[in-house]
Amino acid sequence: MSFAAWIRTGGSMGTRAAGAFVVAALVWFACEDDSQTPPDNGDGPPPAGLTDPIWEYPRSQGQSITGGYVYRGPSIPSLVGKYVYADHPARHIWALSYDDTVATNELLVDAPNRVSSFGVAENGELFVCGYSTGGDTKIRGLSESGGVYTTTDAFPNLTFDRPVDLQNAGDGTDRLFVVEQPGIIRVFQNNSSTATTSEFLDISSDVACCSELGLLGLAFHPDYETNGFFYVYYTTTGGTPYRDRLSRFQVSAGDPNDADESTEKILFEVNDRQGNHNGGALCFDADGYLFVAMGDEGGSGDVYDNAQNRKVLFGKILRLDVDYNVAPYYGIPPSNPFVGNVDGYREEIFAWGFRNPWRMSYDTPTDRLWVGDVGQDKYEEIDIVEIGKNYGWDCREGKHNFLADPSPACP
Repeated sequence: MSFAAWIRTGGSMGTRAAGAFVVAALVWFACEDDSQTPPDNGDGPPPAGLTDPIWEYPRSQGQSITGGYVYRGPSIPSLVGKYVYADHPARHIWALSYDDTVATNELLVDAPNRVSSFGVAENGELFVCGYSTGGDTKIRGLSESGGVYTTTDAFPNLTFDRPVDLQNAGDGTDRLFVVEQPGIIRVFQNNSSTATTSEFLDISSDVACCSELGLLGLAFHPDYETNGFFYVYYTTTGGTPYRDRLSRFQVSAGDPNDADESTEKILFEVNDRQGNHNGGALCFDADGYLFVAMGDEGGSGDVYDNAQNRKVLFGKILRLDVDYNVAPYYGIPPSNPFVGNVDGYREEIFAWGFRNPWRMSYDTPTDRLWVGDVGQDKYEEIDIVEIGKNYGWDCREGKHNFLADPSPACP
């Protein structure tokens, strides 16, 4: 996944044992400074049927990508329209410009802590979630003066326990919601003088945590102000040995800062044989459909050949119509690529061929879905995800052939 973790061994994004996660965390060290050398063309153009990322970077520059957002805030004009992202252990924060043909990358600043996620306020201002397994961490902002970028302590009076996501409800209240990996969502006013938070949701008793497990994603329904619906993605026990679950909750009728845990509706859950590569990012598009990022189930080298298997949900970006109020509480958008297929392909699939798409965001002005997909041993990648496309894993890692043991489904 990324954070508490993104703790892996052997160059892969996770291990099969929790103890190995801890060891990896202890021995990690910061990567070399980014030379900002544009990536080469890898092993040449991808085979027919595969889509390469718009940007990749090698392990000399970082070891676990943290996808971000296209900046649309008011404070830093020089960043408007650029995709701001980071690398978790290396702490580099970059900005990527893309004109549909050429991508140009620039190093902005190194964060003081590992970066688990980004988030935006209602006005588009960007925040950075720090991460530490050993203590409370901060939510930081970005500022710029004379072309020099710095990170700021956006909320000096607040700290958080392993924050992995930050969202706003889009309801005009200018509140921020921070997802803590052990299973709690905290809400507070977007004001630097804020001194307290409220516990918005607590499902920690149902959440399997931590390493790459936990409460991993949050998205508010576009009509949240009216219906009070929001969606979370988390790992729980009871599977083989885990279960990945997408659920809908509703805010309490009498308190906008408190969700009603009893309103949980499970949209789907899948048994998970590994503890890593759980994805978990959620976001809505302009049509009101919910995107769900699913990792390849874990292990190393896609041991179950999931990412290229369109009959399973793992290793995919899903797109769901969640405007249903009866089980399973979602339907299939009619334009999804496998609607009505006779091959057994999952109709929820929007795109496939992903390893661990940890963070994902939708940019409304450009109608683009941005995904940071965590690499295996050599490359981290950024994808602009389009409907019905195959993004290559485990045939390719970044723009390079993955030769260890590619899926039989590879071209």
